[in-house]
Amino acid sequence: MQMVEAAELILGRRWAEMTLHHGDWGRDGLIAVATRRLAEVVEQVPGLSYAAAVQGDPPLSAAGGPREGFNGFRQSTHP
Repeated sequence: MQMVEAAELILGRRWAEMTLHHGDWGRDGLIAVATRRLAEVVEQVPGLSYAAAVQGDPPLSAAGGPREGFNGFRQSTHP
């Protein structure tokens, strides 16, 4: 939540206000920054795809390799 608090401080508006309107540049800007940060993290985790990280359930087996996802498809090992 540090990013949300920073956006509120910089923009002088509450996050709840920013999320009310489609296309709000404060909300969309924060989402863009968060997405870029996630990509940086994914690059550092072997076997983790960007899509899996976005879902919030990294598809790694105990051996560190890919495992079958909930939908039965093998997850990509490339971000």
